[in-house]
Amino acid sequence: MQRFILTLALILAFSTSLTGQTSHQQHTPKVSHNDSASNADKPRRSSHADSSHTQHASVQPNRALIGAVVESVTLLDGQHYKISLELRTAIPVDGLESLAEPGQHIIAVPSYLLNKKGVIDSKDARNKRLIDARLLKAGDFLFGKITFGKDGLWYLLDTKLE
Repeated sequence: MQRFILTLALILAFSTSLTGQTSHQQHTPKVSHNDSASNADKPRRSSHADSSHTQHASVQPNRALIGAVVESVTLLDGQHYKISLELRTAIPVDGLESLAEPGQHIIAVPSYLLNKKGVIDSKDARNKRLIDARLLKAGDFLFGKITFGKDGLWYLLDTKLE
């Protein structure tokens, strides 16, 4: 019970650092749910016609702050990966519903911000945190922010590593 309360307190404290807005584009690699080497290990970059802030095409507007245990990380290339998580806590943010629930096992991909040239902005602090998350190991704990897309994928929007 104490761990739950501590986790909840950390997520609430962390939520204020994850609710900032930005004017960058989003980069969300499309990754197949099947694990065949031909599709799952090759991210495809999405194109964005609008250079202003781009939201994910989500099933319904949804975001959640999560506390999760890392089950595995599959590296796809130098910046892209799939991360398998067991959610311990899931709290809706921004007055939106959350499709995530404690106890769920999900696979998420990072959602990077793009610069004006349409490439991953490696100087952006949020992108740096997402890139660092690729180094997590099974059993590590992660605080983060996720959303569920229309394409059926979970997207990791931000992280705070513990």
